[in-house]
Amino acid sequence: MRNAALRKARVRVVRGDAVQGDKIVVVTGGRPPIVVDALPDAMVQAARYAFHDPPGWPEVRAGALLRRSVVLRGPSGSGRTAAAVRLLQSGGTTSWYSVESVAELAGLTTAGDLDPGVGLLIRDPYDAGDLRGPQLENLEGLLERADARLVLTVGPETRLDRSLTEYVQRLARPDDLTSVLRAHLAHRTDDDTAAELLTEDWVVSLTGTLLGGSAACRDAARLASILADGITDPEAVRALFARDDGDDPDVWFDSLGDPVLRTYAVALAFLNGLPQEEVALAADALLRRFESEDRLIGTPTAPGDPVPRARDPFALPLGHHWDRLRARTISAAVPGDHGWMPCTVAEYHDAAMPGRVIRHVWTQYRVQAQLLDWAGELVDSPSVLVRSFAGTALGLIAADSFDLLAERVFSRWIGHPEFGERRREAVGYALRMCVDDPALREGVRALVESWFQSGDESAEAAAARAYGLCLGGADLASAVDSLTLLARRDRLEVAVAIGDSLADLMAADAEGSAVAVLSALTRMFDDRRSRATGHLAFLILVNALGGDPSPAHSGDRGSWPTLLRLSADHPSLRQTLARLWSEVIGGGLFDEEASALLGRWAARAEHDAALMDDLLRMLRHLAEQHVRVRQLLLRYADSWAGEDRPRPSRRAAGLVRAELDLQRAAPAPVDTRGESR
Repeated sequence: MRNAALRKARVRVVRGDAVQGDKIVVVTGGRPPIVVDALPDAMVQAARYAFHDPPGWPEVRAGALLRRSVVLRGPSGSGRTAAAVRLLQSGGTTSWYSVESVAELAGLTTAGDLDPGVGLLIRDPYDAGDLRGPQLENLEGLLERADARLVLTVGPETRLDRSLTEYVQRLARPDDLTSVLRAHLAHRTDDDTAAELLTEDWVVSLTGTLLGGSAACRDAARLASILADGITDPEAVRALFARDDGDDPDVWFDSLGDPVLRTYAVALAFLNGLPQEEVALAADALLRRFESEDRLIGTPTAPGDPVPRARDPFALPLGHHWDRLRARTISAAVPGDHGWMPCTVAEYHDAAMPGRVIRHVWTQYRVQAQLLDWAGELVDSPSVLVRSFAGTALGLIAADSFDLLAERVFSRWIGHPEFGERRREAVGYALRMCVDDPALREGVRALVESWFQSGDESAEAAAARAYGLCLGGADLASAVDSLTLLARRDRLEVAVAIGDSLADLMAADAEGSAVAVLSALTRMFDDRRSRATGHLAFLILVNALGGDPSPAHSGDRGSWPTLLRLSADHPSLRQTLARLWSEVIGGGLFDEEASALLGRWAARAEHDAALMDDLLRMLRHLAEQHVRVRQLLLRYADSWAGEDRPRPSRRAAGLVRAELDLQRAAPAPVDTRGESR
C-alpha cells in the first residue's frame, strides 16, 4: 500500500521535469525510445464538451475518419489542438497521448507498441517537413490492428511534402468567437448560467473588445474560465485576461478571496485525487488554524462591521466549491486497509495545478507556520494514502526551502513522542522529492548521514526510513549496507524502520532487489549484534509483502506472498530464503509472530490448490533441513486448527501435518561415512 500510494501521490500531486507523471516510454529493439505524454484531462474534457464546430467541420470530420492518420492544417487561432483531440474522440479512441516529433513515429513497428484504442497527437512538430506519405501509409495497418488513430497539426506556414496531400484536412477559423465563448462557459458552469452571463451589458462589451480582431479560440476559452470563476469586476477581468496565461494559478488563487475557498484549494492541492471527504476534513482543519478568538483571518469587512465568529457550514455547497476551484468529483476506487473501496474522489481539472498552488501559497503568503503545523496533522493520519500524499506535497516545499525544513521541521518530527513512526515515513516521502533534484541530492545524503551518526534512536530510525524510501532507488547496494550497519544498534524503533525500509525496497522492485535485500538479512543473522534485529526485520518484510488477500481468481500468482513466489520461481533464492525461515523459526525470538504469519499463508492456501502446493513445498524443504524446525512447524499447524481460533484453518493444518509426518517417517539422512546424522 505504501508503494502504491507513493506512486499515486507523485502522479497526482507533482508534475514537471523532476517527476513526469503520466509519461509512457515505449522501448523498441534497435531504435530510440518513444516518449508519449498523457494529454491533460482538462484538454480532453474541453474538447469533448466545449468544442464548437468551425465552418465546414462535418466535411473535415468525414474526410479525416476515412483514414487512421490525418494532417490537420489550420491558421493560428483556429483551435487546431482542440479540433485534433475532437477528431480522435470522434474516431472512438479511449485514451489520448501527445508525441513530440515525427521522428519518434519510426519506433512504432508493431501493434503491441500501442494500447488498444489509443489516440496519438503530434502538435506542430519541428520536423513536420520530414513527414512523407509512405510513412503514414505504413502506419495505417498498425493503427488499424491496434484500433488507434493519429492526428498531426500544422500551421499554414509549414511546408509539407506533396505525398501527404490525401492525408491533409484544412481547418477554418470560426466566424464568431462568441459561440466558442458560450460553449466553454456552458462547459464550466451550465447552459442557463452561460446564456444569462452573455446577455449582461458589461460582458457583451468585454466580449466585443477582447475577442475581436485577431483573437484566437484559446482567448475565448481563457475568457470563459475567468467569467466562470464568478469575477464580476470588468477591470479585474481585463487584468486577468491581459496576462500571458489566463489560467495563471497565482492570479486565480488570489481572486478566490474567500478563506474557505482558499483553504479548500490548498487542501485539494495536497490531497488531489483522494476521497472528497478527506479533502473536506483537511480543508476544515487548515481553516481552523487561521481563526482567532475575535475574527476569521482573511475575511474582508467594511469599517466598523462586526466579523461573525461562527461560520455557516451550509453557506457554500460542495458543488459550488468544485466549480470555483476548477475541480471535479468522480467515482473511483481507492486502496485502503480493507481493500479497494468505491468512493467519490476530488481532483483538479488541470493536473499541473496542485504543485503550482502549493508553491504559490508557500512563497507568497505569511502562512508558513500554520501550513507546516497542518501538514503535521495530515501525516499523523491513520490513512496511508493521506500520509503519502501529504509527505509528497511537503517535498515540493522542501525542494524550495530545504534548510528550513531540515533544521526546524524534520529534526522535530522524527522524534515525535506519539506519531514518530508516521512522521519519519512522511519525511522519507518528502526527501524522495528532494533527492530527485541534482542540486539537493548531496544535501539529502548529508542530512541522512547526520541522523545515521547521531547515536539517537529516533534519528537512526529516520535514517533507516530514508534509505528505504528515497536513497535506495538510486544506490541499492549502499542503502542495504547502511541498513545492515544500523541493525547492530539492536534498538526496537530502528529494527522496525529497517524492516519497513527493506519492504519498501522490495515492493518497488521485488525481482531486482531480492538478492541485495536477502543478502543483507543474512549478514544480520550472522552477526550476534544484529541477529535479533534481523529476525524482526525479516518478519516485517514477510508481513508487508503478504500479497493481495483478495486475488482476482484462484491461482492468481501475482497476488501470492512475494517471498513464497520468489522461492518457487527462483531456485537461486530458495536456499537463502530457507535459511532465513529456519533461523527465525528455530531461533525462538519471535515464535508467535512466525507462527501467525505462516498461519495467514496457510489460511489463504486453503482454497487455492496451487498456492498450497508451493507452501507445502517450502515447508517440506525447511523440515528436511532441520529436525527442530519440523517439530516447530507441526506445533504451528496444531495451533492453526485450534478451537480457540476465531476461524480455524483445519484443512491447511491437516495438509501440513500430513506432509511433515511423511518427513518423520522417511529414513534419516546418512553422511558419507555411513553414520546416521
